[in-house]
Amino acid sequence: MYCYFTTIFLKSLGEIYMLKSYSKISILLLTLFTFLFAQSTDISGTVTDATNGNALAGASISLDGTDFGTATATDGTYSFEVPISGESGTLTVRYIGYSNQTVELLLSGEVTQNFSLKEDALQMDQVVVTGTVGATDLRKVGSSMTSIDIGAIADKVPINSFGTALQARIPGVRSVATSGGVGASRSLQIRGANSFSLEQRPVVYIDGVRVDANKNEWGWMAGNACCYFSGGGGEDRLADINPEEIERIEILKGAAAATMFGAEASNGVIQIFTKRGKLNTKPSFTVTTSSGYNRHRENFATTLKPKFKGTDGTQALDANDFIENGAIRNVDLTAQGGGNDVTYFFGAGYSTEEGSIKPNSAERTNLRLNLRWIPSSKWQLGVNTAFSKNITNPIQAGNNWMALLGNMLMGNPLNATAERPFGEPWTTVSYIKDVITTNDAHRWNGSLNLLYTPAKNLSNKVTVGIDLVDEEKMRIMPYGNQYVYVGTTGEKTLGYRRSQKFNIEYVGNLTYNIFGIGGDFSIGTQTFWETETQQMGTGKTYAGPGVTTLSGGAETFSAEFANEVINTGVFFQNRFDIADKLFTSFGLRIDGNSAFGENYGFKQFPKFDVAYMISEEKFIPSAISTLKLRMAWGKAGKFPGAYDQFLTFTPTAVLANVAGVTPDNPGNAELKPETTTETEFGFDLGLLENKVGVTFTSYKNVTSDALLPLTLPPSAGFASSQLSNIGEIENSGWELSLNTSLINTSNLRWDVNVNFDGNENKITELGDEGNWQKIYANEVDGGDSVYVVGGHRLGYPVNGLWGGVITGWDAENKTHTRSDYAKYRGPFLPKNNYSLGNTITFGDFRFYALISQTKGAVFSNSDRPYKVRQGGSDEILSTYDFDKLDENGNPSRTAQTDSTLNYWSLTGAYDSRDALRLRELSVTYSIPTSLSSKIGLGATTITFSGQNIWWWDDCHCDDPDMQYSQGANYNGNTGATNASGFLAMPAPRTFLLTLKTAL
Repeated sequence: MYCYFTTIFLKSLGEIYMLKSYSKISILLLTLFTFLFAQSTDISGTVTDATNGNALAGASISLDGTDFGTATATDGTYSFEVPISGESGTLTVRYIGYSNQTVELLLSGEVTQNFSLKEDALQMDQVVVTGTVGATDLRKVGSSMTSIDIGAIADKVPINSFGTALQARIPGVRSVATSGGVGASRSLQIRGANSFSLEQRPVVYIDGVRVDANKNEWGWMAGNACCYFSGGGGEDRLADINPEEIERIEILKGAAAATMFGAEASNGVIQIFTKRGKLNTKPSFTVTTSSGYNRHRENFATTLKPKFKGTDGTQALDANDFIENGAIRNVDLTAQGGGNDVTYFFGAGYSTEEGSIKPNSAERTNLRLNLRWIPSSKWQLGVNTAFSKNITNPIQAGNNWMALLGNMLMGNPLNATAERPFGEPWTTVSYIKDVITTNDAHRWNGSLNLLYTPAKNLSNKVTVGIDLVDEEKMRIMPYGNQYVYVGTTGEKTLGYRRSQKFNIEYVGNLTYNIFGIGGDFSIGTQTFWETETQQMGTGKTYAGPGVTTLSGGAETFSAEFANEVINTGVFFQNRFDIADKLFTSFGLRIDGNSAFGENYGFKQFPKFDVAYMISEEKFIPSAISTLKLRMAWGKAGKFPGAYDQFLTFTPTAVLANVAGVTPDNPGNAELKPETTTETEFGFDLGLLENKVGVTFTSYKNVTSDALLPLTLPPSAGFASSQLSNIGEIENSGWELSLNTSLINTSNLRWDVNVNFDGNENKITELGDEGNWQKIYANEVDGGDSVYVVGGHRLGYPVNGLWGGVITGWDAENKTHTRSDYAKYRGPFLPKNNYSLGNTITFGDFRFYALISQTKGAVFSNSDRPYKVRQGGSDEILSTYDFDKLDENGNPSRTAQTDSTLNYWSLTGAYDSRDALRLRELSVTYSIPTSLSSKIGLGATTITFSGQNIWWWDDCHCDDPDMQYSQGANYNGNTGATNASGFLAMPAPRTFLLTLKTAL
């Protein structure tokens, strides 16, 4: 038919114009029609495991230098079309855990190309972007960085939150649920503590957009009742992210790797890359749905309470009996594909989750659309946009007189009444459940990416991004119920928080080869502008029930907070490539920041790294498949608070009704950013044809100009201390990971992943404004002295824990004796972390388990002595004589009871956080396509999983990871009780049944 229409068309033209050169025109038009209708190429084939021949589903195939490609189906097959013919091309296949494979082929008509991939536990040929100023093969990078494939993790165990995707998987990265309420914040920290007072969480980007990663409790203003909004746990804004939208996460662990992010990167950098479609691929749909529950472990130390009665004869209740199943339901839909010059990804998700102790719940809705338009080989335009709505009903917990679980645990059973059956010390449990507490967050995140490539070796990229978060908090203590500091007249708190983050970045990259030495040179600039505002109002003393407006209270209070930071930086980097085995790079970033002191100016952050693929040398034994030696040195910073440099005043009333001000912050025009200088040495080793991969890194980072508050003399008249750059903190450590496949046959595969890390933290400089204090050391009270500034002790870890010790027993006075001076009890962060992951695939079944262990950390277990003094824990109740009853029918007190009470009245409890934990366990069944296809489904899996299943510890607590206040800070601040588990909520266990299918 094609030839027929071509001939008729040419004949008509010849007859109309009676051309003399008929044959030439025919040839010309025939060539034109051939170009128009036959210029595409159909590429297809299969991808299999070279060892056992099994099909590899989900492998990525792409045509190099273009955006054309696809992924393999469950049977390992693939096919896609490219609008190119008559040219040569390079086809590359990538699959997690395997070496990339590349072939040259002629693009014409139909091309069949099969791949057989070899296992690769190192994957040095994977491409990374973050911190390298452009896409670079991992083999060329001299610093420590990690890229994790979210899909590979989700194939083993469902990922319900961004935080759980990182836990116990990456050496040096700590992601822990410290506050167990649904929606509460997490600890996220890299390579120890490197600041006394500034944020410890790494900076987070999504597709090049700097995002709000707040996790601190902010509902403390405007005269509301103590303490915090819901006890200090806070809501984690990283929980707004839907893991189903994520393709991969790249992590820069320290200053040596994160230099190109300048004055905000000393804590490390995490960049999230969301999914996107591929050109010329059919629409593919995936549906994932989960159903399950949260349930606390029944290990609350209240099992003896029912053996006691209150004064009115009420039998006390055991908190373990009030553990419930908290329902979880999730559903996600994704669609992706592309045409000749446009690609798309769409994601929609909805999830609901209840806590095991109620009321506590969260409801999240997510929408995402990623588009790319490629009008020519030189231009690309990308638009990413996402929306989330996250409604949390936080549980009242933590350092809070309304702590729900805390009142159950602390209550003395001898005080149990019909109204307070737990013997609640502060607030009746039923009244706590009447409190309405909500946090409603709306988030919009968007970016525009423009890529111009005028030549194959030259590219220019501009990224513009914005992240907007609006939060509303509300808490109502209803009229008529008795609450501490409120009474029975009720209280309402209503607050708003808005975070706006805007960033724009340009990066130009030139690839070159001069006299046989290759390389790339990059130059760029980045500016970010962030603002945060908070407003809070409180109404108190209502006339009666039903009035819930702020203005309805006889007393009203208000407060407001604002924050603004602008940062601009320029940077360059050059990487040399010598003989494709020695790679070295050097770079510099210069930043100016509105938070720097007026007299400070700009800050320079240099870097240098080298990577040597020594396995390319002939003298390396054949047993070593890959060996990369690497070294990196670099600096990164952390800017002070937005207004720390300024002299500020606090408004106040004089004589009740005359406006006035009082001095507040003295300011510091010389204020500088904290600067972390880091040196890394390491290697990446592949053995037995890269079937065994070992990665090791040793690092030392020193944070200089660390900010410390210095108390001014009272005569200065300032309420606040003055921040000064006088401190220095040192972290030294190591990280080791091992990946291998112990067995790989057609029916059985056993993969093992082992991670280890260690960290030593100490303060090495505190200026000259401190004093020497005696300490308890060498079993002698006052046996040594230590230099102290602001509660920090030279030579010891940041926020290390200190407390007096019981030194003996005074038999005459029947009391314990306590030291006069404090003893060092230990660091608040673990010195060592270990994890072991095992994945066994047998036929259509996959079994997975992840075990982790932490060692060396101590926490202030303030619940323990408090519960003893309150008379509410099994530790004190077990000292009663159950064979000898008193006149009320209760077990009687003993001498041991009195001794235990006296002991814990004199000292605090500093217990170990050491724990061995079964973090994840799952079994997955892949339904054969012969069955799923009969009902119109593609690849389908069913997974039953559990998380945080069991742990073994000696912490005398509910969970050694728990912490009450602003859990994600995990800052161990001994000046307050932030290192404490006081009234904290332990994390529940989670069990899910998940169905995932392709449509």
